[in-house]
Amino acid sequence: MDYAATIWPDHFRLGRRRLQPLSLGHALLLQRLGLDTLRPLAQDPGAGTLALYLAVLSRPWRRAAALVDSWRIRWVLAWFAFRFIPLATRLVASILLGRYLTLAWRGPKVWTKNATTPTQDEPLRVLTCTLTQRLGYTHEAALDLALERALWEACTYLAAEGHLEFYSTDDARLAALARAEHHSLLATPHSPLP
Repeated sequence: MDYAATIWPDHFRLGRRRLQPLSLGHALLLQRLGLDTLRPLAQDPGAGTLALYLAVLSRPWRRAAALVDSWRIRWVLAWFAFRFIPLATRLVASILLGRYLTLAWRGPKVWTKNATTPTQDEPLRVLTCTLTQRLGYTHEAALDLALERALWEACTYLAAEGHLEFYSTDDARLAALARAEHHSLLATPHSPLP
């Protein structure tokens, strides 16, 4: 829950290539290609899947979208997939890529204040609409925004509107105390009522 990490994100390397910070444009492009950005990767996603992630995430999202639509994608995927042939290399790459995606979705911890807030809706669509319609970003500027920063900005707006409340360290302490009290009540034997 560190906002400074959204301004200066961590650097990741995969297959000797530096990954770009995951932007909203990257996430939507990966979704279009059928690749998941929300759930962890399978233990062995395969060389082709890793190559596609690397082809998209190692360049800015506009260049990645142009590459996916060009004839060169077959050559790029073959070149990148060749690097992921050994199983050990694929396993290490899938662990690193999973950590990269997990950190990209790291945003502020929030409480939902009312039941009308859409929580199960498509998160990328809700995020894009909040940035463009409520925060005044152009569509291109919203897609350029790093995903973690987009989450912070959208959550800040929703908190100001009264839909969310930030989860503070005091809230975490109170929740831990309530859990401990609940578990201690469950652990003590109760006598039947007279």
